[in-house]
Amino acid sequence: MGVGVLYLVVGGAYAVCWLLVPRLAALAFIVLTWFHWGQGDVWVLRSLLDAEHLHARAVRWGTLLVRGGLPMLVPLLFAPDRYRTVLSAWVALFGVRLEMPWLFTPRTRATLGVGFAVLSLGTLALGRLAAGASGRRRWRIDAAEVGLLWAYFAIVPRWWPSGSTSPAGTRSGTSPDCCC
Repeated sequence: MGVGVLYLVVGGAYAVCWLLVPRLAALAFIVLTWFHWGQGDVWVLRSLLDAEHLHARAVRWGTLLVRGGLPMLVPLLFAPDRYRTVLSAWVALFGVRLEMPWLFTPRTRATLGVGFAVLSLGTLALGRLAAGASGRRRWRIDAAEVGLLWAYFAIVPRWWPSGSTSPAGTRSGTSPDCCC
Protein backbone atom coordinates (compact mmCIF):
# COMPACT_ATOMS: atom_id res chain seq x y z
CA MET A 1 0.00 0.00 0.00
CA GLY A 2 2.81 2.44 0.87
CA VAL A 3 4.44 2.09 -2.55
CA GLY A 4 1.06 2.58 -4.24
CA VAL A 5 0.50 5.80 -2.32
CA LEU A 6 4.00 6.96 -3.20
CA TYR A 7 3.36 6.31 -6.91
CA LEU A 8 0.03 8.13 -6.67
CA VAL A 9 1.61 11.18 -5.03
CA VAL A 10 4.65 11.32 -7.32
CA GLY A 11 2.58 10.57 -10.43
CA GLY A 12 0.03 13.20 -9.46
CA ALA A 13 2.75 15.78 -8.87
CA TYR A 14 4.27 14.93 -12.25
CA ALA A 15 0.88 15.35 -13.97
CA VAL A 16 0.44 18.74 -12.31
CA CYS A 17 3.96 19.63 -13.46
CA TRP A 18 2.86 19.04 -17.08
CA LEU A 19 -0.05 21.43 -16.55
CA LEU A 20 1.94 24.18 -14.81
CA VAL A 21 5.48 23.93 -16.25
CA PRO A 22 5.42 21.71 -19.34
CA ARG A 23 9.00 22.55 -20.37
CA LEU A 24 10.30 21.31 -17.02
CA ALA A 25 8.04 18.26 -17.26
CA ALA A 26 9.44 17.45 -20.73
CA LEU A 27 12.99 17.62 -19.40
CA ALA A 28 11.97 15.56 -16.38
CA PHE A 29 10.53 12.95 -18.75
CA ILE A 30 13.87 12.74 -20.58
CA VAL A 31 15.78 12.38 -17.30
CA LEU A 32 13.33 9.79 -15.95
CA THR A 33 13.47 7.79 -19.19
CA TRP A 34 17.28 8.07 -19.23
CA PHE A 35 17.40 6.54 -15.73
CA HIS A 36 14.72 3.95 -16.50
CA TRP A 37 16.43 2.61 -19.61
CA GLY A 38 19.86 2.76 -17.98
CA GLN A 39 18.83 0.79 -14.91
CA GLY A 40 17.00 -1.68 -17.13
CA ASP A 41 20.15 -2.36 -19.13
CA VAL A 42 22.24 -2.70 -15.97
CA TRP A 43 19.74 -5.23 -14.64
CA VAL A 44 19.88 -7.26 -17.87
CA LEU A 45 23.68 -7.16 -17.99
CA ARG A 46 23.94 -8.31 -14.37
CA SER A 47 21.13 -10.86 -14.43
CA LEU A 48 21.46 -12.47 -17.83
CA LEU A 49 25.10 -11.88 -18.69
CA ASP A 50 26.43 -12.03 -15.13
CA ALA A 51 28.69 -9.12 -16.04
CA GLU A 52 31.34 -9.23 -13.33
CA HIS A 53 32.63 -5.76 -14.13
CA LEU A 54 29.29 -4.33 -12.95
CA HIS A 55 29.93 -5.47 -9.38
CA ALA A 56 31.94 -2.24 -8.99
CA ARG A 57 29.54 0.54 -7.98
CA ALA A 58 31.22 3.26 -10.10
CA VAL A 59 31.05 1.06 -13.20
CA ARG A 60 27.42 0.20 -12.49
CA TRP A 61 26.43 3.88 -12.20
CA GLY A 62 28.51 4.82 -15.23
CA THR A 63 26.85 2.04 -17.21
CA LEU A 64 23.42 3.25 -16.10
CA LEU A 65 24.22 6.77 -17.31
CA VAL A 66 25.72 5.59 -20.59
CA ARG A 67 23.08 3.00 -21.46
CA GLY A 68 20.22 5.35 -20.58
CA GLY A 69 21.84 8.26 -22.39
CA LEU A 70 22.32 6.44 -25.66
CA PRO A 71 18.65 6.61 -26.73
CA MET A 72 17.97 9.93 -24.97
CA LEU A 73 21.07 12.03 -25.74
CA VAL A 74 22.66 10.67 -28.92
CA PRO A 75 19.64 11.63 -31.09
CA LEU A 76 19.95 15.22 -29.79
CA LEU A 77 23.61 15.26 -30.79
CA PHE A 78 23.02 13.99 -34.32
CA ALA A 79 19.52 15.26 -35.16
CA PRO A 80 18.84 18.42 -33.14
CA ASP A 81 16.08 19.67 -35.45
CA ARG A 82 14.11 16.45 -35.12
CA TYR A 83 14.68 16.39 -31.36
CA ARG A 84 13.41 19.99 -31.12
CA THR A 85 10.34 19.07 -33.20
CA VAL A 86 9.42 16.24 -30.86
CA LEU A 87 9.96 18.28 -27.67
CA SER A 88 8.02 21.18 -29.19
CA ALA A 89 5.11 18.84 -29.96
CA TRP A 90 5.07 17.61 -26.37
CA VAL A 91 4.88 21.04 -24.76
CA ALA A 92 2.53 22.38 -27.46
CA LEU A 93 -0.09 19.96 -26.16
CA PHE A 94 -0.20 22.24 -23.10
CA GLY A 95 -0.33 25.51 -25.05
CA VAL A 96 3.34 26.39 -24.54
CA ARG A 97 6.18 27.03 -26.97
CA LEU A 98 9.41 25.16 -26.30
CA GLU A 99 11.65 28.26 -26.12
CA MET A 100 14.81 26.40 -25.09
CA PRO A 101 17.21 27.42 -27.88
CA TRP A 102 20.26 26.88 -25.65
CA LEU A 103 19.67 23.12 -25.73
CA PHE A 104 20.12 22.92 -29.49
CA THR A 105 23.12 25.19 -30.06
CA PRO A 106 26.24 23.64 -31.58
CA ARG A 107 28.21 24.60 -28.47
CA THR A 108 25.80 22.87 -26.09
CA ARG A 109 25.63 19.78 -28.28
CA ALA A 110 29.42 19.66 -28.65
CA THR A 111 29.86 19.97 -24.89
CA LEU A 112 27.28 17.27 -24.23
CA GLY A 113 28.76 15.06 -26.94
CA VAL A 114 32.32 15.31 -25.67
CA GLY A 115 31.19 14.79 -22.09
CA PHE A 116 29.09 11.78 -23.02
CA ALA A 117 31.90 10.27 -25.12
CA VAL A 118 34.30 10.70 -22.18
CA LEU A 119 31.73 9.13 -19.85
CA SER A 120 31.20 6.23 -22.28
CA LEU A 121 34.90 5.53 -22.78
CA GLY A 122 35.74 6.11 -19.11
CA THR A 123 33.02 3.73 -17.96
CA LEU A 124 34.19 1.10 -20.42
CA ALA A 125 37.80 1.54 -19.28
CA LEU A 126 36.84 1.20 -15.61
CA GLY A 127 34.73 -1.80 -16.52
CA ARG A 128 37.67 -3.41 -18.28
CA LEU A 129 39.80 -2.97 -15.17
CA ALA A 130 37.05 -4.33 -12.93
CA ALA A 131 36.37 -7.32 -15.22
CA GLY A 132 39.64 -9.06 -14.55
CA ALA A 133 40.73 -12.04 -16.61
CA SER A 134 37.59 -14.07 -15.97
CA GLY A 135 35.19 -11.30 -17.00
CA ARG A 136 36.80 -10.16 -20.25
CA ARG A 137 34.36 -11.91 -22.57
CA ARG A 138 31.33 -10.40 -20.82
CA TRP A 139 32.97 -6.97 -20.76
CA ARG A 140 33.65 -7.25 -24.52
CA ILE A 141 29.97 -7.96 -25.12
CA ASP A 142 29.05 -4.87 -23.10
CA ALA A 143 31.64 -2.72 -24.91
CA ALA A 144 30.51 -3.96 -28.34
CA GLU A 145 26.88 -3.20 -27.48
CA VAL A 146 27.78 0.33 -26.38
CA GLY A 147 29.63 0.96 -29.65
CA LEU A 148 26.80 -0.47 -31.73
CA LEU A 149 24.19 1.51 -29.79
CA TRP A 150 26.16 4.74 -30.30
CA ALA A 151 26.10 4.07 -34.05
CA TYR A 152 22.48 2.93 -34.07
CA PHE A 153 21.11 6.00 -32.30
CA ALA A 154 23.29 8.28 -34.42
CA ILE A 155 22.12 6.99 -37.81
CA VAL A 156 18.66 5.37 -37.45
CA PRO A 157 15.77 7.70 -38.33
CA ARG A 158 15.14 9.80 -35.26
CA TRP A 159 12.65 8.64 -32.66
CA TRP A 160 12.08 5.40 -34.54
CA PRO A 161 14.47 3.56 -32.18
CA SER A 162 12.15 4.27 -29.26
CA GLY A 163 9.21 2.83 -31.20
CA SER A 164 7.48 6.09 -31.91
CA THR A 165 7.53 6.23 -35.72
CA SER A 166 8.09 3.86 -38.59
CA PRO A 167 11.07 4.08 -40.97
CA ALA A 168 8.86 6.09 -43.31
CA GLY A 169 8.37 8.68 -40.58
CA THR A 170 4.77 8.01 -39.61
CA ARG A 171 2.75 5.46 -37.74
CA SER A 172 -0.93 4.81 -38.44
CA GLY A 173 -2.37 8.25 -38.80
CA THR A 174 0.23 10.32 -36.98
CA SER A 175 2.21 13.10 -38.57
CA PRO A 176 6.00 12.82 -38.86
CA ASP A 177 6.27 15.72 -36.41
CA CYS A 178 4.53 13.79 -33.65
CA CYS A 179 6.28 11.34 -31.40
CA CYS A 180 3.19 9.25 -30.67
